[in-house]
Amino acid sequence: YTNYGYLSASLDGKELTYTLTDPVHNNNVGSNQQAGLDMIPGLELLGPDGEVHTVPVMIKIFDDEPEITIDADKTSVKPGQNVSGTWDINFGADGEEEFGLVFTVNGKNFTPENVTFNQPMPVEIDGVFYGSITINKNGTFLIETSPDLNENIDCSLKVVAIDGDGDRTEKNISLTIEGGDVPPPPVLDQA
Repeated sequence: YTNYGYLSASLDGKELTYTLTDPVHNNNVGSNQQAGLDMIPGLELLGPDGEVHTVPVMIKIFDDEPEITIDADKTSVKPGQNVSGTWDINFGADGEEEFGLVFTVNGKNFTPENVTFNQPMPVEIDGVFYGSITINKNGTFLIETSPDLNENIDCSLKVVAIDGDGDRTEKNISLTIEGGDVPPPPVLDQA
């Protein structure tokens, strides 16, 4: 056993495997940067000459960052149509710290304070209802657009993940709501 894990050998002794068992706290080192160092001062190996040799083994531990995948079945819809897709986050060895969403409509952000899984979250910006987003724990999502939109709207859904030592990753998908050919609702004469 070492500071952060242990070294094991195959039955024939020809292959060594290092297993990291404890987190390496590294004060937000960043992705693919050396975060720790583990050392085995004297590993005894049998050489081809039949002699036992003692060698030091140094194991460099690199920080990882969360990995996000997000895919949608469409990139363009008419008002009232839905977009479905899949999402996944692998927080890596540092574990989960934070998860969030940002839905952007024509440059304006909608960020739910708390992501509620498996329930529609209404998207309303500046008094305009754009539809809702449902993020499911099973790795699927659904964007339902309002049928009342009568202009072309550029949207994006961004997923943000922060791991246990502060590494941040974000990934987004883009969506266009093609409402420019939808006539506005009629104005009723109030007279």
